Amino acid sequence: EAMNADNAIAWRTGKLVFRDSPLDQVVLQLERFFGVEIAWETAPHTRASSCTVSAIWKDPQLEQVFTALEKLTGLRPQRLDGLQYRLVGECSQ
Repeated sequence: EAMNADNAIAWRTGKLVFRDSPLDQVVLQLERFFGVEIAWETAPHTRASSCTVSAIWKDPQLEQVFTALEKLTGLRPQRLDGLQYRLVGECSQ
């Protein structure tokens, strides 16, 4: 899939590409790209596969991506400690 090919070299291109990508896959890519851990509240994680993301970010900052994800999905990121975050709420799609 093109998304995987684009994101496999994201560290080199600085570009993240998602096309109707399941949110759980998006989170995995974000963890790799930014070197962070993103946890879930239990209930939203069970519905993550029905929540999809379509976005392209060029040289993104983590805060910029989190702001966009909140608008796209309704899930709010909370910073825990260090490089750990948690997504809070329910997917609004």
